[in-house]
Amino acid sequence: MSNGAFHAHRSSHRLPAKVLALGVLATAVFAGSQTLASAEPQPGNRIADDQYECLPGVDPDCEPAITDYQVIKTSEPPSGSVVYPGQVVTYSLTIVYEGNVVFDLVDVVDDLSGVLPYADLVDGSIRATVDGEEAVPMPIPDDTVLSWKFLMEPGRAYWATYQVMIKPDLNAPYTLVNSVTSNGAPNVLPMQWVWSNCVAGDEPECASVLTSPMPGLIVTYSSDPPSGSQVSAGQEVAYAATAQNSGTTVLDDVTLTIDMTNVLDSAAFEALSVEAMIDGLPASSPKLIGSMLTWQGRLDPEQMVIITYKVIVDKSTKPGTSLVSKITGNGVAVAPDDIVSSWTGQVVTSNCSTGDEPGCVNRLTSRQTGGASADTGGGVHSASGLLVALAIVALGFTAMVVVRLRQRTA
Repeated sequence: MSNGAFHAHRSSHRLPAKVLALGVLATAVFAGSQTLASAEPQPGNRIADDQYECLPGVDPDCEPAITDYQVIKTSEPPSGSVVYPGQVVTYSLTIVYEGNVVFDLVDVVDDLSGVLPYADLVDGSIRATVDGEEAVPMPIPDDTVLSWKFLMEPGRAYWATYQVMIKPDLNAPYTLVNSVTSNGAPNVLPMQWVWSNCVAGDEPECASVLTSPMPGLIVTYSSDPPSGSQVSAGQEVAYAATAQNSGTTVLDDVTLTIDMTNVLDSAAFEALSVEAMIDGLPASSPKLIGSMLTWQGRLDPEQMVIITYKVIVDKSTKPGTSLVSKITGNGVAVAPDDIVSSWTGQVVTSNCSTGDEPGCVNRLTSRQTGGASADTGGGVHSASGLLVALAIVALGFTAMVVVRLRQRTA
């Protein structure tokens, strides 16, 4: 026999008076000095499976009584979602009962103590139905609890709903935790409370947790060869910048700005090398205005944009010249299009707010060379001297050949 099961008459779900009296007597004899079970609900205090049997010869047509029922709590948006200031949240309670015993009382307690500090009940939103018809009585709000007490009969559908609106002026992070518990008293002897699946309120299907939007933007900046390296005149340098929405809210007008002023004094920008990709797909291309390379776009949570470009170090760059570039990034937090919220328009700064933070600045240095080769003028003189020497050798060899030929012909 399953948990919460005992025996009852099939037709009426109530035991006859004679059977009830015998049941009480049998219980008293069985329990000895123990009293009947208290009507006060205790977690886990379910009806024992082996204490109550149909009485042979008294009620031959009997069946096991089934009293287990479930409460299912849902929210829209669903548990685990992000909710914004000013947004309306709809909570619903569904009672699933496939038993065969009437409950004289079912008590459903919806705990709003983790919701009401951040939201207000919407006037007129509390509703309850039985088989689609308005329920009597309705759920009643009491301080931080919504309580619903009703008679429950087999084969009927019980449902309740209500709404809250998150306070529009909230700025600090918040979490809305809402849970439900329920137990009931079946119309059988002895009087015992039967707990639903929601005993503590933290069981699956008994709670909803909603969180505030948490903005975040992480920027990286790198080069090949990496920052700190030496580069040669005429060498190509590849740069890469990324920006990822690390928060739980959409970021609009994400702006990445790479200051290339110092680099372009000693290198040429390869315009055809510039590209931007979001999740492997082409995105709007960055634009070079003066010495600033800028990208703007929208990033959903967890999305990342990757920007790449190249420069070629000028051949005339003097050894020891520094090529320094910096990146900054920020964005604007926005709520979904169908939600009017004070959250929209908040500026979100990244880890690269000034460009001087670690990982946000790139430093390269033109390569030092030793000896005369480090001096452009000395290198030219050496080459000229080598050419003169070769010319003298060549002229001497030619003169020697001419003299020998003349001697042979004489």
